[in-house]
Amino acid sequence: MSEEYLKSAVELLGFLIDDIVRDTEIEVQEIEDGYVLNIPIRYEKPKEIVEIPEEIPEISQDEEWETVKTEETPAEEPQPEETPAEEPQPEETLIEETPSEEETVAEEESLYEYRTQYVYITANRQDVDDAILYQVFTICAPENPNFYKSALLLNMNLPYGAIAISEVEGQNYFVLVDTYIADVVSPEELKASILSLAEVGDKLEKELIGEDIS
Repeated sequence: MSEEYLKSAVELLGFLIDDIVRDTEIEVQEIEDGYVLNIPIRYEKPKEIVEIPEEIPEISQDEEWETVKTEETPAEEPQPEETPAEEPQPEETLIEETPSEEETVAEEESLYEYRTQYVYITANRQDVDDAILYQVFTICAPENPNFYKSALLLNMNLPYGAIAISEVEGQNYFVLVDTYIADVVSPEELKASILSLAEVGDKLEKELIGEDIS
């Protein structure tokens, strides 16, 4: 791969990334032969559920008799006393306070959990015909042999990419990876892959380790 060919592929990737992140909150960092995107992920917090007791407490016979007795002999209603009619008072107009923009934003944010996921896009690979490939990947969690079977089964249902194992700084990690030919991929297709890998990758990270490490 010539240096000039690689440079043109990275420049083209830069234009694609600029188009993808325009008008979004995605942060972009340039690295060697590619870019890193810091993508915000938002989860709706589960609503609180009021627990209903499975068993209804039993009522003793004495309590039951008192209940029936009370229902059968209703208390006499007191007769209203005659009072002079009062002059109608002018109705007070209640002014409802409109919440401030800060209060509205704070209330909305309290309904969600916010995390982030890094997605890497590099242009340092070629296929058998020497065409440059864009590799999209995100780190999910440290390798766990107990998850091998589940990972293979999950691969069949992923809309983009697949789960693989990659060595990062001397340690093996589960990663989600996707690949595209640089000359033909569209911004829409690349964006869909990036966002899908970020969302699925963060869900796997959250499920396997709980922490937000990547």
